[in-house]
Amino acid sequence: TTEIYTLSLHDALPIYAKSAIDLEPKRVEGHYYSGEALGLSATTKVVGAKFMVPSVRDAAKKAMQLDACFDHGGPPRLLGSLYAEAPPWPASIGDPDKGVDLLQQALKCDTSYVQNNYLLANALCKAEKYDEAKQQYQIVLNAQPKPEFEHFLPKWKDLAKKGAEDCEKKKQAALSGS
Repeated sequence: TTEIYTLSLHDALPIYAKSAIDLEPKRVEGHYYSGEALGLSATTKVVGAKFMVPSVRDAAKKAMQLDACFDHGGPPRLLGSLYAEAPPWPASIGDPDKGVDLLQQALKCDTSYVQNNYLLANALCKAEKYDEAKQQYQIVLNAQPKPEFEHFLPKWKDLAKKGAEDCEKKKQAALSGS
């Protein structure tokens, strides 16, 4: 019998991205998708994810140098999300304020791509800027479908609704001192 070995998509993506970097190291795509793939892989790991953070960070920084506005502001969106979601020093590189700055850069690249608003809202909430976060969540909730991302919009709206509710709870807890 012949054994067939298949890679799962999240295992294969970093390999494809590395191939793209090897073929065209001065193009943004390989670096960006390498960071995306590694970041996705890190979110599925219980142990070892923190060791992937520097690779995601470096790939996103390189992609930003090459074309910060690629994929609707993808490189600063990736890097900003990483800073916003990673645990803080000394465990990792987490810094919600740095995440907010980078996600604002992503938003400047494409103000109509509401995933930028959603991720910025999450970072603002982590940075305890609750009213600004609420405004960004509301932009997502009020967004009208656009052909290039209309299939993502219902999910983004659901996530924004939950994010806004969670952020409001966080705000109320901070106000009550608990």
